[in-house]
Amino acid sequence: MKAGWMTMPLAFVATFAFMFVVGTSGAGPDADTDGDGVQDNIDNCSAKANASQTDTDHDGYGNACDADFTNDGTVGAPDFAVLLSTFTKSEGAVGYVPAVDCNDDGVVGAPDFACLLSQFAGVPGPEGRGCGNTTGAECPAPALPF
Repeated sequence: MKAGWMTMPLAFVATFAFMFVVGTSGAGPDADTDGDGVQDNIDNCSAKANASQTDTDHDGYGNACDADFTNDGTVGAPDFAVLLSTFTKSEGAVGYVPAVDCNDDGVVGAPDFACLLSQFAGVPGPEGRGCGNTTGAECPAPALPF
């Protein structure tokens, strides 16, 4: 037997494995890029896992990728001011603003600050539903498959 007798079977297995992984997680109508169990085409935050799909301000962008707390279309200093005014506030407390709670844990804290920093000077999103906006138009919640 020649030294390269395993080359053909290994190449076949590697190709099959690649096609299986890419075919189940990267494209098509059932894609779920962030792995949160919500298909990209109905996901209000298709770049970050957010199975709850919380969108407190109903602008179409899930809290997990919406640090535009002022809904002016850009994440910047005014949003930082809103975060500072609510920092350390928890659900039920005076001054707690649910839209600032990016990670939906009931407390505005360091993870929410990190959310703002990761989007600073950018825009909210992405979302896969096509109704995300900063005009004040409400984006209805989708029917989730679970």
